[in-house]
Order: sequence, then structure tokens, then C-alpha cells
Amino acid sequence: MKDRIIELLSAALPMVDLESDFLFSELDSLGVTTILMVLSEEYGIELDAKDATPKNLRTIDSIVNMVKEKMTLSASPLKGEKEKSPSKEDLEGLSSPLRGGREGSEKRES
Repeated sequence: MKDRIIELLSAALPMVDLESDFLFSELDSLGVTTILMVLSEEYGIELDAKDATPKNLRTIDSIVNMVKEKMTLSASPLKGEKEKSPSKEDLEGLSSPLRGGREGSEKRES
């Protein structure tokens, strides 16, 4: 992943020293926006202005970590998001004597 990010950013920002110990200081607003857009498109993640922090853009390694974290977050349910309750259709066909399903129905019919 790191090599691919370097490849992408080198093509998009040829004048930026991607090996810098403080990459963020070498970027203007267009450079920051370019990084966010390129990585969003490449990895199918959502990056926006709140991700453009000196911590996230300090080095290539911190950029890689940011992308990995975003990919992990996008693969898991969002905080506070509840799992969907099963619908009536989802429950149909399940057997439960308490719900009057097929099990136990023989006893009631007698």
C-alpha cells in the first residue's frame, strides 16, 4: 500500500518531497486537496477537510495509517448505528412454539 500511495502522489504532486519528515509543511491547500482526492478515489474511502491535519499528513507513513484507518472504519458499522431488526418477512418460516410457528402446531390442532 505504501508503494502504491507514493506512486500515486508522486504522479499527482511531482514537486513535493514525499520522503520529507514533515510533509505537511511542504503542502499548500491545493496539494492537501489533491492528496485527499487521489486517495479517496483510489481506495474508495471518504476523506475530507477534517482529515487534513498535520498529524495525518506528517509523513508518508502517517498518510498510509490514515488510509488504513479509514478503510477499517468503512468496512465496519458506524458508531451508534444499530443493527437492523429482522422484518416480519425475515422471521417468516422460522419455527418457534412461542410465536405459533410450525413447531408445536401439531399439539394445538389436536
